Amino acid sequence: MKKRIIVWVQQMLFLAIPILGHASQAPWTFKKDVNQDDAITISDVLGWLSWLFFLPGNSLIYVTVNYLPELAQFFELTLKDYNGFFSGIISVVLWILTFVIVGALLEALE
Repeated sequence: MKKRIIVWVQQMLFLAIPILGHASQAPWTFKKDVNQDDAITISDVLGWLSWLFFLPGNSLIYVTVNYLPELAQFFELTLKDYNGFFSGIISVVLWILTFVIVGALLEALE
């Protein structure tokens, strides 16, 4: 069972890497100096946390807009929806799902 779970995770990562590679071209790519004051300060930490929180939603929007344009048109999604309400809802759901899956995997590996 453990080996099947590990193989499944490896397969999912193998499928995700090309998409993430293209996503690095997106405007929400991680920047150390979030507030653009030419210094990395404590003020940037909130921006980093915001970037991390919205990453799943922004990634899904990016993939939908660039690879599934009909679906993006139906949901009226554009790249301007980054860090918006829809991205926030998607991010909350995907973060919860991620924690549930990781918890289940850790429990299965014990």
